[in-house]
Amino acid sequence: MTTQDDINRAKSLVRLCSAVIDCVEEIGDNDGIGAPGGHLYASLMSVLGCSYEQFEQIMTLCVASGRVAKRGHCYFPTEK
Repeated sequence: MTTQDDINRAKSLVRLCSAVIDCVEEIGDNDGIGAPGGHLYASLMSVLGCSYEQFEQIMTLCVASGRVAKRGHCYFPTEK
């Protein structure tokens, strides 16, 4: 059974992924290097207390959205 808490958590996750994708789109293609995963992780860890496993799950969802691609340890915006 889906509760209102479940719905709120899902909405929060969508907003978080959207913010991460916006960040990757803004900084990830400026110099062709991409947005370093370590920097993204450090930001999420310091601001939200995100664990590495949580970071990996968030970035997997961002890549699965098709708006972000991962190459090596960096993330790049994809063509929309």
